[in-house]
Amino acid sequence: MGTLTVLIVLITMPHAKGTQKAVLSIRPDKQVYKEENVTLKCDIRGGGDTVWRYIWIKDNKVYKNSTMPEIHINSVNNSSTGNYTCRGQKNDSQPLELSDAVTLNVS
Repeated sequence: MGTLTVLIVLITMPHAKGTQKAVLSIRPDKQVYKEENVTLKCDIRGGGDTVWRYIWIKDNKVYKNSTMPEIHINSVNNSSTGNYTCRGQKNDSQPLELSDAVTLNVS
């Protein structure tokens, strides 16, 4: 019975750790027109009440660091087009894996 309990703990622990994932969304849409306002939201699934620091990445370069889960791009233009990702980081710990990329197209 003791061996079985240890085995169950070893199997379930990695899954509990892997439940935190950054998910990026764009509003109003991924396809927008020049001078529209866009909001990017980084949702940490399984993050609970943790205070996160958000790292925003555009085209594989750090775009912005923030303590807020949303950033606003006012009056987008052609240079706003790109692939955006985000990740969360707690205090001095390792950051989470990058979210899946979301492509913003401005026309």
